[in-house]
Amino acid sequence: MNKEIVLKMSDIVKTFPGVKALDGASINIYKGRVMALMGENGAGKSTLIKVMTGIYNMDSGSLYVGNSKVDFRNVNDSQEKGIAVIHQELNLIPELSITENIFLGREMVNPFGTIDRSLMKREAKMLLDKLNIKESEDTLVKDLTIGKMQMVEIAKALSQNAKIIVMDEPTDALTDSETESLFKVIRELTAEGKSIVYISHRLKEIPEICDDITVMRDGKFICEAEVKDIDEEFIIRNMVGRSLDEQFPRVKVEKGKEVLKVQNLKNRYVNDISFTLHEGEILGISGLMGA
Repeated sequence: MNKEIVLKMSDIVKTFPGVKALDGASINIYKGRVMALMGENGAGKSTLIKVMTGIYNMDSGSLYVGNSKVDFRNVNDSQEKGIAVIHQELNLIPELSITENIFLGREMVNPFGTIDRSLMKREAKMLLDKLNIKESEDTLVKDLTIGKMQMVEIAKALSQNAKIIVMDEPTDALTDSETESLFKVIRELTAEGKSIVYISHRLKEIPEICDDITVMRDGKFICEAEVKDIDEEFIIRNMVGRSLDEQFPRVKVEKGKEVLKVQNLKNRYVNDISFTLHEGEILGISGLMGA
């Protein structure tokens, strides 16, 4: 299959005092395809994305957008080349409307130099329709679900005419239905020729939404493959550098004495929370963002 490269990073090196965060990192992003960027915590994924978007300057290596070699000095440089990032921590202002958030810092003006709110609202409405968002463009962001906020971030990226959209752990706080809505939008965007870089620790999502995968380890490029040609074991082996016989080994744990007990805990944030913790026990607490 002939794949068109829209962005190419090769042999990227980035050093901080005492730490070589990137050591020959590389990635190819293809037109109309979703590239999974995988690696353990500390593998260099976030640093690579920050170099890609001009937040960090690379020490050495090369970055091409299309056939043009570039060296982004700031985020504005990368945005002008059609690159946008949707960060794990959503960058929205709750007290502002959807429209105001989409065009924040890039407000449209009329011939008299004043903000053209009507034009901005019309543009926002077109973007919301494109993303199948039913809420009004005047809705305050604080009144949206996390999933809808994610869509507003995508609308903001599209308003910048982004051709490459980086999504950093986009489903971390989404329900199953919100995740499926996000995947539907991703498929529509790639069908239009947009390219997605998809960062996630949820391995089950990779075959569902990604076309290609790049694996990093210790700041280095490890491999690139098409998702259809690999399995989960391949991803794990390349991420950790060894074969894992069991992802979740069953270990018999003898609980010790009770060391912590919480009963009917209540305040403005939680209601009627109870649990106990014992010696030798790992107690997991899970829930959606804001739970």
